[in-house]
Amino acid sequence: MRIRTVCLLLGAVLMAGCLPNLNFWWQKSLHPFYPPQDLVFEEGLLGTWREGEEPEAGCEDTGNFWIFAQREAGGYQLAVGDGNQPNRYVAHLFELDNVLFLDIVPEERTISTVPAHNLFNVITSERQLVLAALNPQWVQGWLRENPGLLAHFAVVDEDHPEDRKKDELVLTTDTVKFQEFLRAHWSEENLFTDPQPLRRVADLKKD
Repeated sequence: MRIRTVCLLLGAVLMAGCLPNLNFWWQKSLHPFYPPQDLVFEEGLLGTWREGEEPEAGCEDTGNFWIFAQREAGGYQLAVGDGNQPNRYVAHLFELDNVLFLDIVPEERTISTVPAHNLFNVITSERQLVLAALNPQWVQGWLRENPGLLAHFAVVDEDHPEDRKKDELVLTTDTVKFQEFLRAHWSEENLFTDPQPLRRVADLKKD
């Protein structure tokens, strides 16, 4: 499979969720990052990937699995976790300026959570994926310096409700405006976090 640059957009539960490992805290957005006409499908993502480098002989392999399967209704089903009780997502690939992006939202929606979207830059080849998250520290700093330029709201830190500098800023801007923002800041050195590798492994048995 040819090597392509991809952005991976991962949906988390706004107030309660994120995927295990692969960095700490992710920048959240309420709206999807793709218009329907830009959706594409890449068979090269199908299969099982695992976080981290190949462990040395005698060392336990503890990286989480990322398992992509084709979805009958379009896009992908994605399971992320240790293989026992994975987090499950619906994912869609789309293309912007010759760069691929992946929008992922949770399959399960409860009465007390709001699905949110997260963005990753990805380089993919036949044997490896390399993910780098949209850097929440950079985005939060930019939003505080430019509060009127990109729509968002503040989620108060429950442990420090009087310290508004600890608020989490969640993007509420629409798809078109965020894509304009991404184009304008694509060359920023710290727009994405340090890349994290995933390697292709033998597929797990489906439960």
